[in-house]
Amino acid sequence: MGEAFISAKCERFNHQTDAAVEKELKSPDVLTRLPTITMVIYRCIRTANVVIAKGERLLIAEMQKAHLSVLRNNEEIGYVENADSQTLRKLFSETPHKMVVATVEDPPQVSSLFTVTVTLD
Repeated sequence: MGEAFISAKCERFNHQTDAAVEKELKSPDVLTRLPTITMVIYRCIRTANVVIAKGERLLIAEMQKAHLSVLRNNEEIGYVENADSQTLRKLFSETPHKMVVATVEDPPQVSSLFTVTVTLD
């Protein structure tokens, strides 16, 4: 009789433990609550004779032109290279927005090439 009582208690305890572990595994943890953020770097060509600083915020917009325009204070200062613009054009076609904010990652030095980072969530 003692063995049956102990095995019944053990089975109930294991069932409760398994249920608690399963509940813990299904519950969200710190990492699953964080949003997924993607940072993409795009190469741009400067067309205006302006100084661009690292960390400066620019706007990349689709303005019915052959290329995607890079704007600062509503003034076009460059464009996104064609090889890099395809992914942004796809993003613009999937959303109603036709512009995105970019941060200058590597300002132009000798050439007119500079890179910007776009954060997508």
